Amino acid sequence: MTLNGQSQIVRLKDVAEVILDANSYNNYFFVHKRNHETGKVDKFEAVSLQLYLVPGANQLKAKAEVAEAMAKIEAFLPKGMKYFYHYDSSIFVYQAISGVVETLLVAFFLVFCVVFLFIQDLRGTIIPILAIPVAVIGAFAGIYASGFNINTLSLFGLVLAIGIVVDDAIVVLENVERIMTEDHLNSFDATVKAMREVQAPVIAIVMVLNAVFVPVAFLGGFQGIMMQQFAVTIAISVIISGFVALTLTPALCVIFLRNVKHVEGQQKVLFFRVFDQWFAKLQAGYMFLVTWIIDHSKACLTFWAVIFGLTIGMFLKIPTSVMPLEDMGYFYNVTHVNPGGALRYSVEESNKIADKMMERIPYLDRLVVMGSQDIIDNGTFKTNTSTIMGCLADEEDRDMAHQTINTALDETRRINDENKNITAYAFNQPPVRGLSPGGGATFYLQATQPLTVQDLHDDSVKITEHLEKNFKAVRKATQFYEVDTPELRVDVDPVKAYYYKVGFEDAYNSLQGVFGLYYINFFTKWADIFWVEITGQYDYRKNPELLNTVFIKNTDGEMVPAGNIMTVTETTGAEVVTRLNDFLASQIVVDPNEADGHTTGEIMDIVESEVPKVLGNRYAVKWFGLCYQQLIAGNQSAVALSLGLIMVFLILAALFEMWTLPIVVVMGLPFSLFAAASVVLMFKMPNDTYFQVSLLTLIGLSAKNAILIVEFAIDAVKKEGMNYRDAALHAAKLRFRPIVMTSIAFILGAVPLVTCNGAGANAQHSVGAGIIGGMLGSTCVAVMFIPMFFAVMMRLSHGNDGPSGPAPGHEGEGHTPPANGHEVTAH
Repeated sequence: MTLNGQSQIVRLKDVAEVILDANSYNNYFFVHKRNHETGKVDKFEAVSLQLYLVPGANQLKAKAEVAEAMAKIEAFLPKGMKYFYHYDSSIFVYQAISGVVETLLVAFFLVFCVVFLFIQDLRGTIIPILAIPVAVIGAFAGIYASGFNINTLSLFGLVLAIGIVVDDAIVVLENVERIMTEDHLNSFDATVKAMREVQAPVIAIVMVLNAVFVPVAFLGGFQGIMMQQFAVTIAISVIISGFVALTLTPALCVIFLRNVKHVEGQQKVLFFRVFDQWFAKLQAGYMFLVTWIIDHSKACLTFWAVIFGLTIGMFLKIPTSVMPLEDMGYFYNVTHVNPGGALRYSVEESNKIADKMMERIPYLDRLVVMGSQDIIDNGTFKTNTSTIMGCLADEEDRDMAHQTINTALDETRRINDENKNITAYAFNQPPVRGLSPGGGATFYLQATQPLTVQDLHDDSVKITEHLEKNFKAVRKATQFYEVDTPELRVDVDPVKAYYYKVGFEDAYNSLQGVFGLYYINFFTKWADIFWVEITGQYDYRKNPELLNTVFIKNTDGEMVPAGNIMTVTETTGAEVVTRLNDFLASQIVVDPNEADGHTTGEIMDIVESEVPKVLGNRYAVKWFGLCYQQLIAGNQSAVALSLGLIMVFLILAALFEMWTLPIVVVMGLPFSLFAAASVVLMFKMPNDTYFQVSLLTLIGLSAKNAILIVEFAIDAVKKEGMNYRDAALHAAKLRFRPIVMTSIAFILGAVPLVTCNGAGANAQHSVGAGIIGGMLGSTCVAVMFIPMFFAVMMRLSHGNDGPSGPAPGHEGEGHTPPANGHEVTAH
């Protein structure tokens, strides 16, 4: 350096303090961790390291490798330093997958029990059960070939596939058993005859189910990606199931079902005798109702029309959502002190909140206070803001009925309300990380006209207060735009700057070098890059009056006091100015009142309606995160559903070689959909992606029941010469038992979905509620109307009542079949 025009050695240490230090002190991490040995809460500072997976990576495998690497690194950590996992997302993934696997096993067991109850023979029961592992293994092969991985959606598909794939095998087994009993044939001849009767329905069922699921695989957007894996899993399982039912199941019937011995009912186990008597009465009641419905077809068609209209109305009433929030074991609490508040003060108040949270939420295992981080506002750094991340104890260590993420959030919100020095926002995270900053409906209030930041702030406050005050669906509306942060405005007088020969760039660089950080260069050390930055010592930058101590070199090399050309004014402004597509914008989060069954779909409709009313045409509403995905998805699931129904109609028209009979199958669907919608409304659940998955399944299963009745009714007309009425009754009687068997098996297989708790439970509840409700509607109501629909449609199509009557030896209307008084014995 030169001093007074003379060359002298002046080292940096002579004029500055040189420190090898942190690049920034904006980050601050303070941990509150419950010590289970002492019962106290340990508190310590920490450094956070976050790891993110590359797309397609196996999360559980990555966690195992990270754990192995950290075990090696631990030996080289300085004395007194330890590491721990504050949040491990792989735990939620493992628990969610384990929960679905457990559901899978329970469903398998329940299906076995139902089949054994009806077949009443252990070796006969094995026949349809053997179809399950074959189809599941084939489904795994299909998932692998499709490039998918094992996740909750693909496992959901397998859970539902268990009930679906066993259906075809049950249809074959039941028909073989019936023919062996009624026609006294051996297992080989009975199987050949049975397959002639059921091969067409089985093929039709496979084609119909694939017609429902395949269009879903071509949906776009986030919702399409979510449903693709489910649809492909089901479709592959169904195809393999159909192949098994047409090949393996007949062979097993020949092997396992050798002889038929007629025995008296009392020779059976008491439980089976009681069950047979009960089922005979149930079947008699069913046939009585079916006969009555056929004989009063006009009134029943009117009733069907009412149900159809109510179903449409109910689906319009059900609130919509993308996916339910889950108990993932962690949540956030963002705290704000007064605008411009110091980081030290913000962290101090946040630690007070954290202490109360650890004290009043006993199942809260650990907290980390992240100073200056605003996770809601895209992770920006603000000195007056801190984010508290709370992690609950593992599921096995808490009562999942009462110690949930929702109860923890409720208590945290009460703690926030007690502290008058802060404003805070506690929220759960969406199940798919990165889609949305919070769990509510997030949107940007975008100014479409020239407005100031103060205008934007005032209108943001106005609309949030309006939403909270006037709508029960809104639990809380929060805006995060701050415009009263203390600021110092520095103005350079261009005339004085010209007079003193000071350039604007030189003036601003000098200020930056004293009051801020000014980048010089970088150097490498320890295989890392270090920046060289300069700043003024604290005593020279602690207040604006010290501006006069700053000197700026002019073009003549003279030093000019900054106060000669600059003025400093105290003012307020926005610490962070958000723009969306170059327009001023304010982020607002609206939390729905989920306890009363309100969803983000309702919030979106309310916001879209109220913003123009309250704020005029100065703003546009731009949705963000999950709400944006819900918006762009639109009605594409309804379009896929409609395409599936059209494909079902065309396939059935080709199989039946008639245009009217497919209408019979489709007309049974409103009963299933009505029942599913009723259950969802009753339990205040939304119409989300998982519920739509259950609707797709219901369409296929309801169509399956109708196909069985219609196919046997057609055979009765063509081969037995029955009129349409008696053919419908005959088919209803023959198919009642397998329909009840398959329906109960599927319903019980879905029961674990609605009874589970913990990771991924809400998604399982959404699927299970729709499945159980819809299948009850299909089994209890639709199967009674299908015979009437067949008789009416055949009458309308042909203009007559069909052949003169039933063939000799066949029962007519209202006939009640005998109780199940036979036994199948395997040798």
